[in-house]
Amino acid sequence: MWVANLLSYINKFWMKRVLVFLCLVIFCVEAVVAQWQMTSYNDGSRVQSLVKHPGVLFAGTEGGGVFSSVSEGLKWSHLSNSILLNDVKWLASYGSVLMVAGSYAAPVYSTNRGASWAVADQGLGGVEIDIVASTCDGILAGILGQLMRFDTTSGSWQVFSSTPLNTKIIALDCSYPYFLAGTNWYGPYISPNWGGYWAKSIVSNDLIPIVTNFAQIGEAYFCGSISSGLFKSSDYGNHWVSLDGVPVDAPISIVASNEILVAATASGVQYSTDLGNSWTLWNEGLDLPLAYQGEAPALLVTDDFLIMAGHNIWRRPLSELTSEGEQPGQPVRCFPNPTSGLLVFEGCTTNAGIMIHAADGRLVAVGQLENRQFDISFLPRGVYLCRLKDGPRVLTTCVLMH
Repeated sequence: MWVANLLSYINKFWMKRVLVFLCLVIFCVEAVVAQWQMTSYNDGSRVQSLVKHPGVLFAGTEGGGVFSSVSEGLKWSHLSNSILLNDVKWLASYGSVLMVAGSYAAPVYSTNRGASWAVADQGLGGVEIDIVASTCDGILAGILGQLMRFDTTSGSWQVFSSTPLNTKIIALDCSYPYFLAGTNWYGPYISPNWGGYWAKSIVSNDLIPIVTNFAQIGEAYFCGSISSGLFKSSDYGNHWVSLDGVPVDAPISIVASNEILVAATASGVQYSTDLGNSWTLWNEGLDLPLAYQGEAPALLVTDDFLIMAGHNIWRRPLSELTSEGEQPGQPVRCFPNPTSGLLVFEGCTTNAGIMIHAADGRLVAVGQLENRQFDISFLPRGVYLCRLKDGPRVLTTCVLMH
């Protein structure tokens, strides 16, 4: 009996030390393998647009139609429907409506996550479309400098802004009561009364950027351009100043997540945690260039990932980006450890977000704690790194599944 007890003690003694050692190894490996992950998309068509719709992501391509993902961008499936466009330049989502549009063909829309589609050309007049975009006031389309809004009840387009800009509108954003529009010849415009009238914004050095898209962090606004770099406004878009540290000779796409601004060109990705004052390269794992010369990758933020698309589609956990005030690496206690499945956490909120990585760096589970508990019984035996996103904190701990 005493021999069995001794062996049991030795096993527990060494198991704890092996667990500590493996956790240290994983922390080191994590720093090495943290990188962009290429997804299952392999159609070969250039991805021109991405959109987040309730429960599913969509990607629009040049010549390849529409693809969907229900795994936060990891796996993609082609949508086969004769009414769908092959050349998809814009995707827009508002409520239950998903809009698919190109420059010349009539747009189509779905209200059941792509199960069926209908043509949405009523009210457009058969003219060339300059942009279709999701905004805080519905799905808008730019046509000959005029803004049209899609009415979900009638399935038709109606005039949104009473004052046309008389130039192509190629970017849109809004934050009540302000509306921003990017044009191809006259730079950014602002409407302080929800499209009632428009005024040309003032840009530093008298530049006239061809605006690609907008992003917002608090009261700071940003706009990317085709060949003039990146700009920032601190007065809702009335005045813009250029930012240093990003390319000025290539189209730039931008997106914001909490306090973090991400900028992408065909030559790579950068992010800023201080409103664009300084930038960090973020290219690990990417196959450069990301897009053809003269084009910018498409960007999309989901709950847990940043999705980027050009000639391929990549994704990367947002938890790798830590803004000022976050505490990466702070330990959190979980038990039992080792575990046979159910983990109970201490030192975090009851419903903190959780991401679990295998020893080789692969992301194997994403979810949310329920009453500070998470079940990993579906995972094979091994050592795993748990990363909890708990408000402004990023907490990490290792667990052994046996």
